This record gives sequence, structure tokens and C-alpha cells, in this order.
Amino acid sequence: MEQLKIELETCAPHPALRRFVRYYGQRRLAAGANLQEPVTARLGGLLEFHFASLYRVPSYGTEQYEPCAPMLAVGPMTSRRQLEADGAVEALTVMLQPCGLFELFGVPTHLLTDHAAEAHSLLGVSISKLYARLGETRIFADRVRLLDRFLLAKAIAQPRTANTMWCRALTSITRHQGPLSIRGMAASMNVSVRQLERRSLEYAGMTPQTVARVARFLRALELHRSSNRRHSMSWTEIAQAAGYYDQMHLIRDFRVMGGATPKTLAAQLEPHHGASLLVSSTKPFGLQQ
Repeated sequence: MEQLKIELETCAPHPALRRFVRYYGQRRLAAGANLQEPVTARLGGLLEFHFASLYRVPSYGTEQYEPCAPMLAVGPMTSRRQLEADGAVEALTVMLQPCGLFELFGVPTHLLTDHAAEAHSLLGVSISKLYARLGETRIFADRVRLLDRFLLAKAIAQPRTANTMWCRALTSITRHQGPLSIRGMAASMNVSVRQLERRSLEYAGMTPQTVARVARFLRALELHRSSNRRHSMSWTEIAQAAGYYDQMHLIRDFRVMGGATPKTLAAQLEPHHGASLLVSSTKPFGLQQ
């Protein structure tokens, strides 16, 4: 089987944007290359700009595809999807932090959880003007500068004071290991459980319990990736280190959020896949072919 040839460039955002943006990525793929990419559960939405053929996302259980558009705002994911393409691809992605979509654009994130929306209809004319400027160049560094400028203006325009407490709370959930007490967390913040859950849906698109579950799944993927570089860890050891009760608990979550067993999913993920980039170092990856 011929290896898929894909051109990948990634870059960290401006330091002032790292609270909101994880990374920028650009992929180019020649026509006829037949991309088949698993899209796993993840925290945080993304903006995606297409300058050639559009990706296809099959709707599971049907022969239809979910709608796609040249400009997309995509929400966080709680289960697996599949990404396909066989035409020429030139896609630019802004991978946002868990609260980034709400903080930058004021869009309640739960409106996009597990699906995408055409970006102009959701974010207005400014995103269309950005798309036009991005399309005037194919140089990734120039596109990064345009994205930084656009998003810095959004960051300055949005009020921040009220967001800080909630973002810190949700960030602490993503780092939490072991059983999560939502009641205890709400009490420590002097808010009700209902208010915490409502804010979590608004900011992160998920309940606190789901945020913790997806974060644990991503932590297990990162531990597996790291173990290949440093020393080998068994899936039992990964389950324990990631905060699962046992290996069966890990397997159940992988089937829901990754669509496969841990071993199978790890074999399916390639370095250029979004799920792999999400658990990679935040340092720039440079150009890969």
C-alpha cells in the first residue's frame, strides 16, 4: 500500500493568544490520495479554512455526509468521527483551547458540540474577510500572521474579568485525576452545582464530568505516545497513570471516544492526524512530507 504523502506545517500562536489557541496547522494533500482519518473525542473547538476540495464526514449509520463548507467553526467532540478526502486538500486549522471559542467569539460552545457550522453564519462578515485575505497567499507564515492579527483583535475586544474564574475551574478539571466531585468543586467556588454545569456547557461545550472524561482519554493517548519515545508502558500502566479505575474502564472509554480498542486506535493514528497533533508538544512541528 502506497504511503500517503501529505505536507504538514504547524506553528504556535502569538504568546498573547496561547490562553485561547493551541496551535495553527496547515495540510496539503494531492488529489487522489484518499485520506481516511479517525477524528477522536477532544476538548476545544476549531476554525477550519479550506482552499481546495472539502473534507467529507460520513454520518454513521447512513449513506449521507455531514455538511461541509469552505469556512467552518467546529465544536469539541465527545465521540469518534471519520474524515475523508480524495480531492486536492489545502486546509488551514486554528485549534482552540477548551474555552477558546467562547472567550474569543462569545459563542456558547455547547451549540457546536459534536458538529460544525458554516463560519460566516455563526461569526459574521469579519471571518469572511479574513478568509479572503488568507486565500491571497499560500505561504503558511503569512497566514499565521493574518490569524494572529485577527485573533488578537478579538481577544482585546472581549471582556475577560468574568471569564477568569470559570476558565481556571475548567482547566483544573482537565488536569484532575481520580474521582471528580462536582459538588465539592462547586462548593469551593461558592456556586451551585447547576451553575457550574451551566457554565461548563457554555464555556467548554460539555458537563464537568464529560470534560474530565475526555481529558482522561487524551491523557492516556499522550502517555502512550510518550512511552514510545522514553520507555514502553503497558496499557494497564497507562490506565493507572491516566486515572482510570482499571484497564477495562480505559477500554470502554476508548471504544466510545476513539471508536476502537486502545491498541487498534494507536495503530490507526498517524503523526499528521489531528488527534496526534492534539497530544503532541506545543512547540512548532515544522514542515513534514
